[in-house]
Amino acid sequence: MTNTSISGQADKLPDATERRDGRYAAQRMLWRESSLPRLRHCGRSMSKHTGDGQTVKVKHSDGVTGFSGLQTCGSVWACAVCSQKIASVRSADIGAAADAWHLRGSRIVFLTLTMRHNRGQRLDDLWDNLAAGWKKVASGRPWENNCKNYGIPIPRVIKSGAEKGKTVIEPRIPYIRAVESTHGANGWHLHIHALLFVSGKFTDDDVETLRDDIYARWSGALTSRGMHAPSVAHGVDAKLVRRGSTELLGGYFAKSVYTGRAPVAKGSASRATGWEVAGGGGKTARGVNRTPFQILADVEALGDADDLAIWWEWESASKGRRQITWSVGLREFLGLNDELTDEQIAEEELGGDIVMEFDADEWFELQWHKGRICSLIDAGIRCKKELIHAVTTRQKNPQLVLSPN
Repeated sequence: MTNTSISGQADKLPDATERRDGRYAAQRMLWRESSLPRLRHCGRSMSKHTGDGQTVKVKHSDGVTGFSGLQTCGSVWACAVCSQKIASVRSADIGAAADAWHLRGSRIVFLTLTMRHNRGQRLDDLWDNLAAGWKKVASGRPWENNCKNYGIPIPRVIKSGAEKGKTVIEPRIPYIRAVESTHGANGWHLHIHALLFVSGKFTDDDVETLRDDIYARWSGALTSRGMHAPSVAHGVDAKLVRRGSTELLGGYFAKSVYTGRAPVAKGSASRATGWEVAGGGGKTARGVNRTPFQILADVEALGDADDLAIWWEWESASKGRRQITWSVGLREFLGLNDELTDEQIAEEELGGDIVMEFDADEWFELQWHKGRICSLIDAGIRCKKELIHAVTTRQKNPQLVLSPN
């Protein structure tokens, strides 16, 4: 698909190096401007686990250059660098789950839940309402009836009470739930996407019945908390997932990553995560919805104080919230490995050869040039003195010195 700029000319999509440099540029901005201490130290301060005499190591493996020995924040919501690593793992996990379920001859429903909202509502309040609405959808007697009608028998270990530790087998509809957000003229728009893992007997007619059941619970939960009822047409959407589309499905559920800014066609009414529809060359129109990472890209590129205030609200409200949630027992039932936390994924260091090390004094001078360091390593430089000189003098074409020192 060709991307068309405001001038009508095709734009070149960014390569991996440009995307990496963009993430590091956003990370540098967060070192200065983030309201969260962990973000201000992520990818910058030396890890506290390496002890005295610590160094920052540059590693290179299979064409990928990265750093080890640095602190990570593990924020899937707000870190331009950690979110990329986390999304890659989450996407693969979700795709594997969908594949395994389909191989059983069962079916998957893609569910979307939205709330009505306005500019005066606080993001924290909206998030609490979203969580309460989901709890009403996926628990209680009506949900148990849905499970009896559309689920499959799955073992469950009782966690408490007189029968604690006992394994029971009961019909269940396992799920994977993801929360997404955009911001626009009407304020924050939070919504839920969920995969419902139903039996192979589930039909197109069942989609409509289940959707109506869920709408009644979703709408009732929101109105009981003082929210306006969502419309039938827009409050709940449900559709069956086609077999063979699981790779795209995993990517869709874990797509909230930082991609920077790029031109968009004039007159476009919306933007979605991805370079092909990211912001234009100037200030984004106030009526256009942006993802949080698109707001961050605008802050990094334009330094707008209003956008920075929006970003700070996002940092505060998203802290400690789960982006993707698996129902209990689903991974075990499908034979998948235990789920890693966001922090564990972010802390996993790049493998491969150590090609260079920097002590604390050297890193203090070089930390602002991570993208440049990676590009020089990619180009073949292995002499630390040569690399430091090239970075500090901004040489465009340094002589390649392939010695290990």
